[in-house]
Amino acid sequence: MKIFFHGDVILKEVATVPQGFSRVESVQNGFVLERGEGRNTHRVQTMDMSEMADKVEIFTNDAGAMCVKVKEPIHITHEEHGTEVIEKGIYLKDIETQFDYENLVERKVTD
Repeated sequence: MKIFFHGDVILKEVATVPQGFSRVESVQNGFVLERGEGRNTHRVQTMDMSEMADKVEIFTNDAGAMCVKVKEPIHITHEEHGTEVIEKGIYLKDIETQFDYENLVERKVTD
């Protein structure tokens, strides 16, 4: 199983797109996987944006979960974390969490 970490975004490889997920139709100009603080975004894209729809499919469900099907290697970019290559595969997106022991709550990390 492959796991990619890109700042607070975690992509965990799965065998198939889970049931209950629907394909997002518009991914031509890149796709924002997660918005951070301010204007920072984790975005998947290809070098030639006209090839985007041929290389990646994005799926979401009613609960807001996201699944990324990478058909050919793509890039994930962020203003602070730079650019990394995501290999071919199917990935569920997760967000790093931290536990606040003072208030006894878990919260998602945002960058």
